[in-house]
Amino acid sequence: VTIDPVTGKKTILYVMPVVWHVIHNDGPENISKATIDNEILKLNQDYQLLNPDAGNVHAAFASIQADVQVEFRLARLDPDGNCTEGITRTKNVATYAMNENAKFINGARSWNRNGRYYLNIWMGSSIESGAGGYAFYPGNVPMNQDGIVLRAGQLGNTVTHEVGHWLNLPHMWGSTNEP
Repeated sequence: VTIDPVTGKKTILYVMPVVWHVIHNDGPENISKATIDNEILKLNQDYQLLNPDAGNVHAAFASIQADVQVEFRLARLDPDGNCTEGITRTKNVATYAMNENAKFINGARSWNRNGRYYLNIWMGSSIESGAGGYAFYPGNVPMNQDGIVLRAGQLGNTVTHEVGHWLNLPHMWGSTNEP
C-alpha cells in the first residue's frame, strides 16, 4: 500500500465511475441505494487489499496479492455531464431472465458514450443462463454492451469476481467455467 507522505492518504491511481442499472418489477431485486453503496464499499476493499479476510489468502498466492490502486465510485456525472447518483431504476419483466437484451432496455442502456467511460452493472432478479453473474473480457463486446450482468440475490463476492473478468482476469484454470 502506498501512502502519500503529505496527506497520509492511500494512493489511488484511477477512479472508475460505476453506473448500477437496477432492472426490477417492484420485487426484492429493486435493492436500496444503501445496498449498492455497500457493494461498492466491498468492491473497493477487495481491489485495494483492505478486505477484512485479506490475511486468509492461501500461502501460494500471498506474494501476489496487491492493492491495484483503483477506486470504484458511483458515477457523479452522466454521459451528458448532468449530476447523478450513478443508479438507474427501470421497471421491466426482463428482470426475471436477464441476458444481453437487458443492456438495450430504455432507461438502462450503457452510459459509455460522449467520451465518458463507465463500469456498467446491470442487475435483475435472475439471469437466463442460471448464472449468478457474467462479464466479458475487454474488447469482446461493443462499448454499448460492456459491463457486468448480476443476479440480485448473489451480490458480494460475485461482484468482485465479475469485475475481475471485466478487468481481463481469467479463472485460475483458464477462460472456461469448467474447473
